[in-house]
Amino acid sequence: LSTQLEDARKLVPHLHFDWGQIPIDPKLAIGRDATFSPIASHLQEFDTVSRRHAILNWDGSGVFVRHLGTSNPTYLNRQALNQELSVPVVEGDTLQFSSQVTATLRFN
Repeated sequence: LSTQLEDARKLVPHLHFDWGQIPIDPKLAIGRDATFSPIASHLQEFDTVSRRHAILNWDGSGVFVRHLGTSNPTYLNRQALNQELSVPVVEGDTLQFSSQVTATLRFN
């Protein structure tokens, strides 16, 4: 059992986009601002993704997403998120940052 727990701790959550996967370790900022988000270059063409759109955090036991209060919504499994609330995200959940930017949470 202890080996299984150690193996589980080694798993890192990733967001899987059409263009690749990005680790959430321990956080991942989503947006078109390159000083804010490491994936900004992939999002530049999408005007409905805000410059500082959302943040995902992983604390070792769970992943949480927080919409940053922009006019462009963030969706979790097709439900719009309330601004500034951290919401849990689980394996297989779908996040949508615009009508053309969707990602699925996976643990690798």
